[in-house]
Amino acid sequence: MTQDFMKGLKVYQISELIVRWEAFNTDALNHPSISPSYVVKHYKSLIGKDFKIILQAAPFVFFDFMSTAQKGHWFSLCILSTYIFQSNIADMATHLADLRKYIDIFLFHTIQQSARWVNKPKFHMLLHLPESVERFGPAGLFATEQFESFNKILRLASIHSNRHNPGRDISISFADFECLRSIFSGGRLINHRSGQTFFASPNVTNIFRDNSLIRRSMGYNDNMVADSHVYPMEMITPVPQEEKESPPHYLQEHLAGYHFTQVHQLHINSKDVCKKGYFVVIFPRNKSPKFIGRVESIWKGQFQNRKTLYVKITRFQVKSIHQFYNMTALVNEKTIEFYLASVGSSSPLP
Repeated sequence: MTQDFMKGLKVYQISELIVRWEAFNTDALNHPSISPSYVVKHYKSLIGKDFKIILQAAPFVFFDFMSTAQKGHWFSLCILSTYIFQSNIADMATHLADLRKYIDIFLFHTIQQSARWVNKPKFHMLLHLPESVERFGPAGLFATEQFESFNKILRLASIHSNRHNPGRDISISFADFECLRSIFSGGRLINHRSGQTFFASPNVTNIFRDNSLIRRSMGYNDNMVADSHVYPMEMITPVPQEEKESPPHYLQEHLAGYHFTQVHQLHINSKDVCKKGYFVVIFPRNKSPKFIGRVESIWKGQFQNRKTLYVKITRFQVKSIHQFYNMTALVNEKTIEFYLASVGSSSPLP
């Protein structure tokens, strides 16, 4: 679809498209900023992560160059992608019904654009996606990329193979791995001769528990199992000169005795960050309705041994559906508020 769209652009539209790409804000989209010239020049050789960016940017970058039929086609894809990339499904029956509906809508627009696309296997595979989701869960959890790391395990299992019967050698190695995992985890085993059950003594299991080298050699990473960090967590990065502000009078008045310093950005979990210009959803603890806000600045307050983080927020109000983009519009209320930074909920200052 991207290649078909790019081929239809005229020369003078290419330069405008590059400008639109440069103006597109990629903050909080969990991917690095995209190179507009690279996307335009190498659109025939883009990979999966590039298409994920394009999918999120398409309504704001592509739609002005599209016909009504093209916009309908791309918009149906944008809606469908929100269901495909779900990582948590609360109601499976409702989710599958919606998924089937939007797959049919997308394929309808696809046929309207070009009937020859129907012969492509990937379009046909969409029809079987609901059955896979029903059996295995959210599609993102069984995507091909998730299992590419398994190649390392296959290589490890086949290192000592004589290559005459690699399948048998790999299966034996996997069986040995499973046996070791069962023994070191303290699992109960059966003596097939006597019929009695037994388990490894602490002297055996301690080899795995107390030796980090043994754990890593068996693919066990302690850092991935338990995250010891408490979020939100300050990131030690300097505040850019153009973002520096004086400590807000509001905080100094309501929190007398505190010393305030500006913070550039916060870790809100192991992967995501929050900083100036990012949009966040605020869940007030005083049972007020949740709302969307834009981060204007982040402040760390210190009083003796106590440290707290506060976020300066501009409130936005959710309005009706925008006619051109067919999306919910946000309107700046021009209201500044301060909230205690917390993952999950936030406390407003009085």
